[in-house]
Amino acid sequence: MAELTDGRVLAVEYKGEPYKTNDDSREKKQVGARWEQSSSGRCLFLFAVAEDESGRTVYQQLAEKLM
Repeated sequence: MAELTDGRVLAVEYKGEPYKTNDDSREKKQVGARWEQSSSGRCLFLFAVAEDESGRTVYQQLAEKLM
């Protein structure tokens, strides 16, 4: 969790390859997405993995989320 300089709040959940698709991770993705959607743009949630389905690194995933 981090408060950004523009006042938004960012929550990042990182999972390694063996854990990114288990039941706990699916639930966290759903809760995080709901939290972000209901915040009127004040909150950001990123479920980061070493390399996502688009081939982006964690740094790239984070940079895109912050845009």
